[in-house]
Amino acid sequence: WTCYTFLNAGILSFQQKLYYPYAWISSAVYNYSMALLSIPLWYLCKKFPFDKSGLVRFFGSHLFGSLIFSLVWLTFSYSLYYAMFPTYVIKAMWAQGVYLWQYLDGITKYGLMTGIFYTIDFYKRFKEKELRETQLNLLTKNMELQNLKSQINPHFLFNALNSVNALITRNPEKARTMNAKLAQLLRYSLDGFERKFVTIKEELDFIRNYLDIEKVRFGKKLQIQEEIDPQTLESKVPSMLLQPIVENAIKHGISLQAKGGILKIHISQNNGFLQLQITNNGKPVSENDLDSLFNKGIGLKNTHERLKRIYGDVAVFKLQSKKPDLFSVSIKIPQTIVNS
Repeated sequence: WTCYTFLNAGILSFQQKLYYPYAWISSAVYNYSMALLSIPLWYLCKKFPFDKSGLVRFFGSHLFGSLIFSLVWLTFSYSLYYAMFPTYVIKAMWAQGVYLWQYLDGITKYGLMTGIFYTIDFYKRFKEKELRETQLNLLTKNMELQNLKSQINPHFLFNALNSVNALITRNPEKARTMNAKLAQLLRYSLDGFERKFVTIKEELDFIRNYLDIEKVRFGKKLQIQEEIDPQTLESKVPSMLLQPIVENAIKHGISLQAKGGILKIHISQNNGFLQLQITNNGKPVSENDLDSLFNKGIGLKNTHERLKRIYGDVAVFKLQSKKPDLFSVSIKIPQTIVNS
């Protein structure tokens, strides 16, 4: 703004044959007042992002904003100018119709500044997205060896194979079914290394297979409830997002209860966000112990880290202990549809 003020003062002094100090004061009044008003303009641009506001709302808000901006700018700058120079100069400008041209100039500069602001914001978001993708790729590589431990770990595979083995003599048909489900789990797990995102439907099919095998171990002690909004089924989520949470709910919650418990899966949508919640019976956890539980659980910690890398600060990952004996993990992420 300072460089532009000096340049503008030089042009004004040359064209209007003004003494340079007077030309500089005139230029400074107009340009610095506009610089001051550009601060709320930046927040207006943040409030109406180009890619999320819709064309009518975007152009309408900025058309109205430009008219108000130019009016406020000229009123403010003329007030300052009037305080320094008597009414003779102001009347001269009115007589020459300069005010109208300056009003149009204010609208033009509003457009230039919004263009600059949106360019800066676009570049900033582009670099942030690029950084998140780089970090996600690094995290994915570091997590590949941990995935089988934290999601389909050897302990679970051992128990699952034992469950299938026990069924071979008692119920061969069911044993074959469980063996097929186990194969599907392994295939999905391996595919998950290549596919970053899957649909809610695919993730639920995987979780249901997982729970079918776990129910062989726990029988009636493990009860499943689902509340799934059908409109979310084609939405995309990170591959194997729910499995470590479900495994944690069974291992550290339901399996420790003498009478077992209920594992509830809730998935809904609201205002462009997916809301996923896993609730289970378990020993109540105090607020002070929630952070400790989060830090100790590899599956929970890795899931939270993945969400942060993919969605940034927009993602919400929350642990809650609800009386008398309910524990829940809630996730809130932006909703994206397949091929969108």
